[in-house]
Amino acid sequence: MAVLSQALDGIRPMVEARDRRAAMHERASEFVARAFISALFVLLASKIGAEFATTGHLTGLLLLPYLIDSLGISAPVAHLAGER
Repeated sequence: MAVLSQALDGIRPMVEARDRRAAMHERASEFVARAFISALFVLLASKIGAEFATTGHLTGLLLLPYLIDSLGISAPVAHLAGER
């Protein structure tokens, strides 16, 4: 029985390393996806702001709160503000 448990203990570090790599890959891909969505939002918001600066029309600015809510940005920002 002792021999079997030693063999299983020798396998465990490989399994843990594979799980760590999978978790790291998942976190990295989620970070890249969030960064990409955030960059798209900043690009869109800057274009809407530039349009407002040139034309003076408020219509585009009125869309920003709905866009923020649809992307789910307001909930994490409010959560981070509550932690401080």
